[in-house]
Amino acid sequence: MKEIEPIRVIVADSHTRMRRTICCLITLEADIRVVAEAETTQEVFRKVQELSPQVLVIDMELCAADGIGVIRRLKEEDELVRILALSLNDEQEYVREVLRSGVDGYLLKDDAPDLASEAVRCLARGKNGSFFRVSSDWAILPWRKRWAKRPL
Repeated sequence: MKEIEPIRVIVADSHTRMRRTICCLITLEADIRVVAEAETTQEVFRKVQELSPQVLVIDMELCAADGIGVIRRLKEEDELVRILALSLNDEQEYVREVLRSGVDGYLLKDDAPDLASEAVRCLARGKNGSFFRVSSDWAILPWRKRWAKRPL
């Protein structure tokens, strides 16, 4: 029987406790492997280039003032990497702007411990895999392009 390769993930967050929590939780899953951790944007770019992960889980606050620019650059450098943005920010206009930058998923940090593994799997499914969870008032939204354009 052919063994299925685990989903390769990089977790990037400047807060060590949050980064390690996410890593510990998603590596409990047999089908997900954290191949690296990063705590700066420079590390993110270097490790994505070196390791070619399927999914990058990145804290938008890690990117300081230009998180959207960082996401765009990551997508330009490696269009195959699927990006799950983590944030504390659930303001609709901010979320829309992040979605327009090219992320494949958006998850509030408060929900990350419970939903990170599911989100990584959704993103790893490929072109149509998306995952968006913004608040309990908003649904998990399957199609980023349609949602990013629709009025709220």
